[in-house]
Amino acid sequence: MSSPLSIAIPTAGVKTAMPELADKTWVRVKLATVAEDNMIADGEAAGEKKPCISFRFDTIDPAPSSEGKTIEPGKAGGVLFERIYLRDKNNITSIPERAIQSIGKVQDALDNTGDADNTKGLPARVGFDTEWVAASIGKVAFAFVVKDGDYGMKIKELKSTQDPKFAMA
Repeated sequence: MSSPLSIAIPTAGVKTAMPELADKTWVRVKLATVAEDNMIADGEAAGEKKPCISFRFDTIDPAPSSEGKTIEPGKAGGVLFERIYLRDKNNITSIPERAIQSIGKVQDALDNTGDADNTKGLPARVGFDTEWVAASIGKVAFAFVVKDGDYGMKIKELKSTQDPKFAMA
């Protein structure tokens, strides 16, 4: 019997588990891409995709892994996504207020901005559009990452690098 393959790949000792950042860790990240996408939201039936804005962040410093090792910047395990869904089951015709607020929080972390009437004296955030996206690629923020069940890691919170919490960072 002839073999359909002409190669041999040494998979016997390879580790296939994706490395994960340590749970409940602050990491410095940069915005790598922003895209409009269609994804299956948590708790939705398979095949029911919803439109979303997908922010990809890459770590920019070596970060601790869940196994006590180090994850190098932008390598496997050092890439995080913040997906904000633009529709929900109660409102399929307009973007929910919660989604708009979530996008504003991403902008605030990257631009060190806030609500127009904020009491911290921060500049008011600008609108979210293609100009903002183009100007924001490469901007840096701090992300607080947590274990997300079976789905790996998720960003629980984003903060500006100018936030007083990180004054010594």
